[in-house]
Amino acid sequence: MLGLSNKQIIFILAILIVLILLYLCYQYFFSNEKENFDELGFTDINTNTMNAAVNTPSNKKWIFPNSKDTWHVLKVNDYKMRLGDMNFSQYNNISISFFIKINSGMGSWRNIFHFTQDGNNCCQRGQRIPAMWVWPDGSTNLHIRFSTKDNTEETGYGGNDGINSKDFMGNIAFGRPYLITLVFDGDNFNFYVNKSKFCDKNFNNIIGRDANTIMYIGDPWHSENYGLLISNFTVYEGVLTQDDVNNMVDKVQGSAFIPGPPGSPGQNGNPGPPGSPGPAGPQGASGLPGSPGTNGTNGQSGHPGPKGDKGNNGDPGSPGSPGPTGAQGPEGLPGGSGKSIPGPIGPAGSKGDKGDPGPMGPVGPMGPMGPEGLPGVAGQMGPEGPAGPMGGQGPIGPIGPMGPKGDQGSQGIPGRPGEKGATGDPGPAGPLGPAGIAGAAGAVGAPGTIGPPGPEGPKGDKGDQGSKGDPGMTGPLGPVGPNGRIGDVGPPGSVGSPGGSTSGFSYDSVTK
Repeated sequence: MLGLSNKQIIFILAILIVLILLYLCYQYFFSNEKENFDELGFTDINTNTMNAAVNTPSNKKWIFPNSKDTWHVLKVNDYKMRLGDMNFSQYNNISISFFIKINSGMGSWRNIFHFTQDGNNCCQRGQRIPAMWVWPDGSTNLHIRFSTKDNTEETGYGGNDGINSKDFMGNIAFGRPYLITLVFDGDNFNFYVNKSKFCDKNFNNIIGRDANTIMYIGDPWHSENYGLLISNFTVYEGVLTQDDVNNMVDKVQGSAFIPGPPGSPGQNGNPGPPGSPGPAGPQGASGLPGSPGTNGTNGQSGHPGPKGDKGNNGDPGSPGSPGPTGAQGPEGLPGGSGKSIPGPIGPAGSKGDKGDPGPMGPVGPMGPMGPEGLPGVAGQMGPEGPAGPMGGQGPIGPIGPMGPKGDQGSQGIPGRPGEKGATGDPGPAGPLGPAGIAGAAGAVGAPGTIGPPGPEGPKGDKGDQGSKGDPGMTGPLGPVGPNGRIGDVGPPGSVGSPGGSTSGFSYDSVTK
């Protein structure tokens, strides 16, 4: 074969066998996740054997009828009863044991059982005595709660004390059966998985149960229980010991369903030839139509115009009309005979009335415009433009060349078939394939119609008052009214003594 001698072939085979043994040792001691508890050794159990196992302890017991001799799929609000119906003599020191198989992880709380004094969920003392869930983190981590008299915020003021299984052990595997046992002995709590005791701890006054305590299997306060199976769920009066738990596990492991030890894995075969290229990928999805263009923004308001120039002075007012003529004085009485002397001058007539004011000058220029009113409400958006045309199909990439066929290796020695391993967790999602070539952008839709004008803004403030015009010129004074008539002649004076005449004339008449 390929020109090799027998010694060379034997040497190569010896090296291969050594490498295989080293690989198996690595897988056994380093690669596998080792749990520090005993596996039951198989992926399914004879249900009759499970029933015989939970009946091994001599304690008085109650078995959930729906789970007896079968795997029961848990549901929300699945089962409810009073502990008093179990006919125990006391309910303070009890043990709870059951087989569980968790087929998958979930992102929500899944309740297995819940004991409560008052029929409520959380978190006063007595509302979880005890209760048990699977964590909503996709794992098999178990969340076990019970009430104590611890007064710390961390434990919910005593109503929500307890443990999480991940703090004491690794997570149990998916799809495999385990025997879970919880033991309440006064203030001491024990937690077993199969034969291994992971928690043996004293708490501060664990709140006990009584005959009126309500037990839910699959409580009504949590949304779903998908993937949880239980079998032979059993409540025991009193405390189970390590020997009791060991005997139950031994009873199950004596089942005829347990196969022999797994065979060593066979030698890996040579890699097969590369597969032919896969078919061309499907056509990429058409590009989405372009979204309609947005409305343009409103233009800014214009600035107010400049202030107008000052108006010219008004024309002078016209002259006032003349005042009325003063009233004529009464006629004086005729003077008596006597010496003719001039009488006193009558009083002057009263002043004429003031003339009417001249006409008002022209109105001054208008004051500046008040500030602009608030903008009106925007009009309704116009209808959406039509969708753009669909982009064309992108070209199909060329098919890669087929690789050369490799030489076929020698046939490996078939190994004994090993036991079927537990189902591995699902691998991570493969990478997302490349996106198809985007289609050409659709044409921009026609602009929508302009919406109706918004309502008129409020009226602007009143402009400043224009400057007052210069006063008109004062009209000329009206003419002076005529003098009044001469007043009456005063009484005649007394006759003077005759004087001597110097001129030869006498005063014998009165001048009128």
